[in-house]
Amino acid sequence: MRIGDVYSERSERGAEDMELLSVTMNDGVKMRSDIEGKDNSSEDKSNYKIVRAGDMVYNSMRMWQGANGISPWDGIVSPAYTVLKPRIPISNGFFAALFKTHRLINEFRKNSQGMTSDTWNLKYPQIETIKTCIPALAEQEKIADFLMALDQRIEKQRTLVEHLKKYKRGLLSSLLDKEEWQTVLMQDVACGFDYGMNSAATEYDGKHKYIRITDIDESTHKYISTECVSPSDLPEAKYKVEENDILFARTGASVGKSYIYDSRDGDLYYAGFLIRASVKPDFNSYFVYLNTLTLGYQRWVVLESTRSGQPGINAEQYRNYKFKCPPIEIQNKIANIFIHFDLKLQREQEILYYLLNYKKAMMKNIFV
Repeated sequence: MRIGDVYSERSERGAEDMELLSVTMNDGVKMRSDIEGKDNSSEDKSNYKIVRAGDMVYNSMRMWQGANGISPWDGIVSPAYTVLKPRIPISNGFFAALFKTHRLINEFRKNSQGMTSDTWNLKYPQIETIKTCIPALAEQEKIADFLMALDQRIEKQRTLVEHLKKYKRGLLSSLLDKEEWQTVLMQDVACGFDYGMNSAATEYDGKHKYIRITDIDESTHKYISTECVSPSDLPEAKYKVEENDILFARTGASVGKSYIYDSRDGDLYYAGFLIRASVKPDFNSYFVYLNTLTLGYQRWVVLESTRSGQPGINAEQYRNYKFKCPPIEIQNKIANIFIHFDLKLQREQEILYYLLNYKKAMMKNIFV
């Protein structure tokens, strides 16, 4: 069917007292009052378009990026949006998912008018001609129910992961900053502070993995490279990451990001925008690493990295980072608590990744 066989355009206006709505890229239609940020809407809303619950609303200039959604409410939207009302009985949940599929978004992009992506525009006369395969209403409803249940499960898992992260942040604050502990510098507990190699990364040779800033996950600080690469020249042994080594990002948007070596990651050689510090045998390396995850450390990174025009922290600055350090027995106990907690958090994150990938696969299978 053509989209025009399913939806007609709603062009009603003149209801400026209704709730102002907006279309977001990831969350569909939202009440404008629930969205943070500056409200750029016009004071005179007499020309704003009326939306009824169940209408498909999309940003005409961002439809090729998937800026669309089914409205749960009556309201009004900017004239920059296009409002579609159903011509026939349909499942809103099915069409909300259909309009987010890669194939249909690609059709939206191809049918958008304009010279560049900044000016691409998809109005109703263009979208109504696009064809897509649509099952019977009963099948639409089954698919919508399945996807809704899956989304609820994903949201539940995402909430659990966020709560665990929040709990970890609180735990870090309560366990790692005792007034009675000795204040130490990073150079007191670690040595080296060496810069990584600048050899260009090429294809993976099956032997020597090259860890870059982008290979360290922002939230878990784990090595997450999905595409292993190697340096173009055979790496020198001095650039190999060893047990008890901590890597620090020294420049760019991720400055301050840290990673502690895990032997399960295999042989790693570290890149030029990373600094390696080797924790001394008299200290627990995981405890030292935990001190790079605290709010105090994040504040220190912001302060240190903005001392010059280019964001960055050099080896000397890392050497002088201060934190509280208890006797080794307490270091070991705290490290063990977080090692077990991190295993729990990692398991729950893996479940979330699995669910997200499962949904992606099911979307491909359903919307052939």
